Amino acid sequence: MSLKKLLRFLLAVPLITFVMEWATVNTFASTLQVTPTNITLTTGSTTALLTLKNNGQEEVRMEVSVSDWNQKPNGEMVLTATDDIVFFPELLSIPAGESSNIRIGTAIPPGTIEKTYRLKLKALPNLAKSKQNFDVQILVNHSIPIYLAPPEAHVTGRIEGLSFVQGVLSFTVRNAGTRHFIAKTIRITGFDAAGKRVFSQSNSGSNILAAGTRDYQLPISKNDYRQSRRLLVEVETAERTFKHDFNLPSGGSY
Repeated sequence: MSLKKLLRFLLAVPLITFVMEWATVNTFASTLQVTPTNITLTTGSTTALLTLKNNGQEEVRMEVSVSDWNQKPNGEMVLTATDDIVFFPELLSIPAGESSNIRIGTAIPPGTIEKTYRLKLKALPNLAKSKQNFDVQILVNHSIPIYLAPPEAHVTGRIEGLSFVQGVLSFTVRNAGTRHFIAKTIRITGFDAAGKRVFSQSNSGSNILAAGTRDYQLPISKNDYRQSRRLLVEVETAERTFKHDFNLPSGGSY
């Protein structure tokens, strides 16, 4: 039996369903509570369990699929077909007030750099309700990140390609480490010629995958620009903060 067939067999072991009472809601979509919100697979833990809780008053039907996950520099997800991740079941129905589980595993060993995937939970229409009337059914899909961690994971980043054009500072954050990190805060601080702080502003960052990049553009007011001679760009993550200095051109136009 191949490794992939063996994993599918093991994942197909009957699951335990828990019945619970939840608050009443008025839409078909209800609130589907997904736990956990992300999954990490490692050499020592190659399988995981995803629990779906149906908070609503009606049955929820879901179709499950998985894709390889990459990102464009603007943050747009790039999803492609993959056989790296196996799961069971592929279709499930969750009665009102009950829970169901999805077993997830990997068919490949970890590499030197973290691999990333997305498990998609696609809501399907309630067929019984569709036959009874013409009510609009609001279908909510969920996308769960899956990380296949390398044996040695570390976070390293760089800030590159800084430029200032027409009042906007542009730069790229490069993930030079072996695992993803979340840029919790992007901060810009301006200093005058004497080194005194002129202004500081911050924005929320985003998830940057291993070996990936993310482009950012942050506006700077004309008054702050005219008083500043140096900008300090900081990217704060949970593990560390990356910094880079940028000297504004003397006499440059806004």
